[in-house]
Amino acid sequence: MDLSHSFGFWKEFYSNTYKRPSIFNDIKNTLIYEEKDKILLYLKSGLPIVGGRGTVFCPIHLNAINSGSEVYVDGLWFWTGEAIHYIENHDIAIPASLLAHMKKHQFICTKIDEKDDTIWTFLYEKSFNLL
Repeated sequence: MDLSHSFGFWKEFYSNTYKRPSIFNDIKNTLIYEEKDKILLYLKSGLPIVGGRGTVFCPIHLNAINSGSEVYVDGLWFWTGEAIHYIENHDIAIPASLLAHMKKHQFICTKIDEKDDTIWTFLYEKSFNLL
């Protein structure tokens, strides 16, 4: 399992900001997707592996949002609950390779067996820099 791609880990939300992109770069590149509902369903169908519901600060509207700090995975990509919020409410652009990945799978998120040790081994060894 190759979990090497990530989206939504913006420096505005994490204390470890080294080499993280700014959400304001992605906001400048907003897109309206014909498949927006399918994209959101795909992202919400990922396996939640970290976090829980909670409140975070929205730097766009300068208010609190209830998106939590979840991290989802589909076997190739990691993404955050915040990313779902910004696609849903602000039409933020997603990486072209993520959209291509979703289309390749006909917007059906891969079901991952949460008992698969590969996920947890990878998270233990590699993902501490994501959070």
